[in-house]
Amino acid sequence: MNKIYLELRSGLGNQLFQFSFGYSLANGFNKELVLCPSYFDSSWKFLLKKLLGREARTFRLPLLVSRPFKVMPPNYWKELLNGSASVQIMDETKVDASTVRKICAEPNDVYLRGYWQDEKYFSTYRDDLTEIFQPKFDLSETYKATLNTLKSNVVGLHVRRGDFLTNKAFGACTIDYYLAAIREVQNTISDPAFLVFTNNKAWVKTNFPESISYKIYPSDNVNSDVEEMFLMSKMKSLIISNSTFSWWSAYLNRVPDNLIICPQRWYLSPRLETRTPGLISNGWKKINNSLELVR
Repeated sequence: MNKIYLELRSGLGNQLFQFSFGYSLANGFNKELVLCPSYFDSSWKFLLKKLLGREARTFRLPLLVSRPFKVMPPNYWKELLNGSASVQIMDETKVDASTVRKICAEPNDVYLRGYWQDEKYFSTYRDDLTEIFQPKFDLSETYKATLNTLKSNVVGLHVRRGDFLTNKAFGACTIDYYLAAIREVQNTISDPAFLVFTNNKAWVKTNFPESISYKIYPSDNVNSDVEEMFLMSKMKSLIISNSTFSWWSAYLNRVPDNLIICPQRWYLSPRLETRTPGLISNGWKKINNSLELVR
């Protein structure tokens, strides 16, 4: 059986996009999906830390992929891509998804490199992916207690700050976006209570008015971020940030008649904004927003 080698990189949300596109191609063209997490081995992480000035991401995909998949050894990519193995390299910056599908239809091995941030690339397999993406670790008591007491008026709200404030391609949503999204919810839902998921609790406490009924979800264990994604996916109403992690909490949300509110502008970079026209789902409510950086 021919193979699709899937290059994995960046944060968890991006890893989910990459996996989903690879999974859809492998199933659609009867090829074996092979995961290639070389960017997360120790030598690459050291180099990336020097280049980026911060810790590189980690390979967290195994925490929420419930089916077994073949994973390529860290150093095999050198042999795979230097010509000693016959493989067609499909780089997202050089080819589009339709070209990838044409190549995949042929009897050959394919190496996928890119982010592939468009739900239409894998929408046929949404039910499969919802089933595949499940926690593979023991859930915390905090998660269980919150889920068991979750009411329909509880609205998930994700605030992403951190590295987005220094990344000129991204930027973080301003308080104006969150307040506008909250007003939208208040006009739609009776007596909403907001459960905030964030990597900057101090910013939330400083900027959210006391008149808003909210509490911040406690990040109290090593897998809290993954738990937060799944918890947000269980909520009837959700306000997300311009984060692929946040995006996946909304995409995996299959609560009937849900309300998903998202920022209309996702990137500061015009190039990235143009390159990802299908990033925001048609069923989501878009709110005009600005993005800010730390000067």
